[in-house]
Amino acid sequence: SPSRTGAGHVHTMEASLSRYASLFVKLASSNEGWEKISEKSGVQLFQKAEEGKPPINKGVGIVNKPPLEVLAYVRLHTNRKEWDTFYADHKIVKEIEPGFKTILSMRSKGQFGVWPREFLLFTAVKEFEDGTIVAFGTSDVPADVAVDEPVPEGHVRGHVLISGFVIQPIDGQPDKCLLSNLVQVDVGGWIPGAVVNRVNTEQPYGIIAIRKALTGSEV
Repeated sequence: SPSRTGAGHVHTMEASLSRYASLFVKLASSNEGWEKISEKSGVQLFQKAEEGKPPINKGVGIVNKPPLEVLAYVRLHTNRKEWDTFYADHKIVKEIEPGFKTILSMRSKGQFGVWPREFLLFTAVKEFEDGTIVAFGTSDVPADVAVDEPVPEGHVRGHVLISGFVIQPIDGQPDKCLLSNLVQVDVGGWIPGAVVNRVNTEQPYGIIAIRKALTGSEV
């Protein structure tokens, strides 16, 4: 079905890219409405409630690598197994701009008797003039690149409202960046609360594993 904005208008890939990239920067940069949940290895975890939707979860931490090096790592979906404990595998459904704009089917592990989930995602990268980079995914696939992809056998299709990274340069420190990992997922169907809580907390803390992969250190 065509992808629609909150206002109910069918939108194109370029409109979607602009809209979601701006939303990610706003969520990463704002403190309004966020509650600090915990902190580990210098990464802070925040949660923001949204009426009628799952909460947005945000991990924030400094990575001792330049923004473009961090982007080169996180934009490769094959690296996801190193920092996302729920990731099982993925299939590229449509390559729009290799490495920068794709539609893919992402599968997560089943656990505790819960069926594994699958998510059909539009993923893209956008760089802003100030050096901020957004690498995001959403199940809100734009109308002009929509695909008809069946749900894999034995899976339940969930819906990713937002998932991805905001990579922000730090003034005077070109070899470092501030990395925010944002996640808001409707898992589709019933899942035990304990599993949902694990998704909400563990995935944003993926920043720690990203640090270790890039620098050899978790801090």
